[in-house]
Amino acid sequence: MRDAACVATGIFVTSFAEESENQFNEISDLWIAHLSENIFSVRHHSAKAIATVFESAGMFREILENKITSHLNANILKAKEQKTTTE
Repeated sequence: MRDAACVATGIFVTSFAEESENQFNEISDLWIAHLSENIFSVRHHSAKAIATVFESAGMFREILENKITSHLNANILKAKEQKTTTE
C-alpha cells in the first residue's frame, strides 16, 4: 500500500504543487525514509515519486536536492553492510 501511496502523492504534488506546499516537507521526508525500506517496490516507487516531482515541480527541486544529498551522505556507506538479496 505504501508503494502506491508514494506514486499517488508524487502525482498529486506534481499536479497541485502550490496546494501541496504546506505538507511538502512531511511528504518528502516520508519519500526519503522509504528509500531505505526493505521492500523493493516501496523503495522504487519512492524514488519514482521524488524523480517525478524533481522533474515537474521546480518549486521543490532545491529542497529535494538538499534532502537527497543529506540522505546519501548519511547512508551511502551503509550499503556495504547490507546482505545480498535476490528478488
